[in-house]
Amino acid sequence: MSSINISESLNNRLSVTAKEMHQSISTIVQDAIKFYLQELEEDKKDADIALARMKNPDRKFYTSEEMRQRLEARCRGEDV
Repeated sequence: MSSINISESLNNRLSVTAKEMHQSISTIVQDAIKFYLQELEEDKKDADIALARMKNPDRKFYTSEEMRQRLEARCRGEDV
């Protein structure tokens, strides 16, 4: 069991939302925390992938113009 302190304005918004959605404040807060933690976990995975790619000595960098050309070619169905 945890307790949190939130501002009065946030609490008011939360209360209004709970009434409009016919849900308890607890349910809304739990859902919001679950969503937030999932986003953090996904961001960390993405950061780990990016870091691993940066450390790869065989990595290839593209200019924005090269990337635009590659994307256009893909849209035309060409292998790039």
